[in-house]
Amino acid sequence: LRFFLQQGTSIEITDSDNITVLNEFMEFPNAYGIRAGSSSNITISGGVIFFAGSGSVRMDGVRSVVLSNFNLTTQFGIPAAVRGDSSEVEIRNCTMSSGVRGLFVESSRGISVLDCDLGSGYNSTNILGSANISLENCTVQGASLGPWVEDSSFVSIGNCTVRAVSFPLYLSGSDNVSVTNGSFNSSSMDGMISAKCRNLTFGDNELWNTGIVIRGDEAVFWDSHDISTTNRVNGRPVLYHSRSGEDPIPGSYGQVIVANCTSVTLGGMLLNGTPYPLQVGFSNMVTLLNMTVRDCTAGAFLRGSDSTTLADSTFFRCEKGIELLDSHWNWIYNCTVYSGDLGIIWDVSSNNTLFRCSLGPDLDFGIDILSTVEGRTSDDNVIRNCSFSGIAYLGVNLKDSFGTRIVESDFSDSMWGLWTSDGDREVGEITVEDSSFTNLSMGGVRTGLVYDVLVSGCHFGNCGNATMAVGSSGFEFSSNILRDNYRAFHMLNVNDVLIYNNLIVNSHPGDVLFHDIRWNISRTPGENIIGGPYLGGNYWSDYNGRDLDGDGIGDEDVPFGPGDHLPLQYDLVPPTIEDVTEGYPTTGDVFGIRARPRDERGEVHPTLEYWFGDDTEHIN
Repeated sequence: LRFFLQQGTSIEITDSDNITVLNEFMEFPNAYGIRAGSSSNITISGGVIFFAGSGSVRMDGVRSVVLSNFNLTTQFGIPAAVRGDSSEVEIRNCTMSSGVRGLFVESSRGISVLDCDLGSGYNSTNILGSANISLENCTVQGASLGPWVEDSSFVSIGNCTVRAVSFPLYLSGSDNVSVTNGSFNSSSMDGMISAKCRNLTFGDNELWNTGIVIRGDEAVFWDSHDISTTNRVNGRPVLYHSRSGEDPIPGSYGQVIVANCTSVTLGGMLLNGTPYPLQVGFSNMVTLLNMTVRDCTAGAFLRGSDSTTLADSTFFRCEKGIELLDSHWNWIYNCTVYSGDLGIIWDVSSNNTLFRCSLGPDLDFGIDILSTVEGRTSDDNVIRNCSFSGIAYLGVNLKDSFGTRIVESDFSDSMWGLWTSDGDREVGEITVEDSSFTNLSMGGVRTGLVYDVLVSGCHFGNCGNATMAVGSSGFEFSSNILRDNYRAFHMLNVNDVLIYNNLIVNSHPGDVLFHDIRWNISRTPGENIIGGPYLGGNYWSDYNGRDLDGDGIGDEDVPFGPGDHLPLQYDLVPPTIEDVTEGYPTTGDVFGIRARPRDERGEVHPTLEYWFGDDTEHIN
């Protein structure tokens, strides 16, 4: 029969048995081409369903159905759908194209799909909440997504070829899934995702521009699989090292996955062209040395792993160079990350150290320290002796984090050095010490709605704003050198802020609005930023008041600038010494040599020298 522009469904089979449909041609049915429900022993073979509105073939609650040799095409619907507790359905030698999905299987069991072209639509195959499903000798060409298996069990995908735009395979919440003898390719280099799955088997697969990506918040989602080295990524074997305390066999691998291991060491590898080339999940005391990772989504990914050492490694052309998720007490040392989107991300990760690492150039962001889990934060992380240079936007970006320390690090040639979030993201207890911020177009340190910040011993040069604070409280900015910045300070709606003992040269004091700021402490003995004997306020290069009593603190034109009552001054009065020795020495008697030194800067220790009359001897 030939059906053309049928209003509704062309053929509907309900509560029937032993039905055969042969060689039908259906063009532009408004609803479905063929719809079968609550029926059994159905054979549908040989035909074309062209541009069905809702879908080409839909089966609900059917049993013992064979669908074969059909060309199934839809414009917006699903070419073939098996739903509603259907069972014993065989689909073979069919072509499915266009539509939102190719094949859709839901809440069914015992479904076999053989020798089918599963389409080029958005999603080639969906298997949801089903069991005992097999896809054999099937192809996917040009679909956005390959097979998607969710909340299903005992699924077999064998001898299939998938060429997807995005994810060639996505497994979620499933168990006992077998993927063998296949070829998978992603034109956008997305991974074959295993999200919260158990007991997966991967064997003899060829993976090009893709790789196996494991996700899950429990060790069993990482360590319960059988992934052999017969799988190859870009021509090199996959190393899956699980539940071990021994080092893996050295080799040239295309991808490395370490799952639930302790005290293992890997090193000297080149990994590239796969989304997540280096994954460490739920492991402890893993050492990764001398790695070169490039052209990927995340160069090194640690999930639930602690006390890992990552050293002497290079990451470039990655969306994220190094990613830590819920991982703690890790040590990243002497690594270089450049040319990508984000250098490093620490998510819900605490007590980690970044030491002697170089980030940039050609990164959008240096390091993000944050939390994507509500109610948790990333705390007590340390960045020490690191370089951030040539980063487009932010060197360090803090969100939902406390106790971050940045020490002896350099920030240059970027927009901002340190940036903290505004709004409802919790940030506090930040320490920045002995670091350098230069050539930053917007500024060095910018804090928003944070509390307890210490910036001390730092150098700021040629920055838009040396420091900017919006809505911050408990902020101390002390013992810093600021030279040639457009603005020294930009403060808005801040409280409990202390700014003292800074050297400010050729930098406009800045904008200070709606503030509670102290610009000096009380006059306190101790060496200040310009070498004077007292701590007090700040040194301002444009302060022209005089120091009347010579104590190194200006006495005129105070308070100066935004409110400095004790501006620091260089000591311009030289010290004096007066010889007050009386009488002459007598042989055998004690003779006192006396002098009266004076310096307003404080205590003086003079050197006294006495020459005997013959000019040949002297004593000190």
